[in-house]
Amino acid sequence: MILMYFFGFCPLFIILSISVEGLFFVSYTLTLLTWVEAESIIRAEKRSDEREGLVKKDADGTQTTDLQSQTYTFRLDDLRIALFFLFFVQVGFFGTGK
Repeated sequence: MILMYFFGFCPLFIILSISVEGLFFVSYTLTLLTWVEAESIIRAEKRSDEREGLVKKDADGTQTTDLQSQTYTFRLDDLRIALFFLFFVQVGFFGTGK
């Protein structure tokens, strides 16, 4: 899906660019893809850690899960994601300015 956007905007961006903006577009896209992949790996690791903590064994050996812990709560990870997003928006908008 992201590659469709990249391939859709890349020709127009390169045609309208004057010097190295095309290289900026490619490197910016690769950086965004790397960031998204890193965040998904971090999120997957935290989910597996949380799932291990949610599963409890009763005295008779049956496994139960804590339903109250499954509701969403704000974490510091959300703040990190928001700050990186704002950074990338600023770089994407003003990154090629001279």
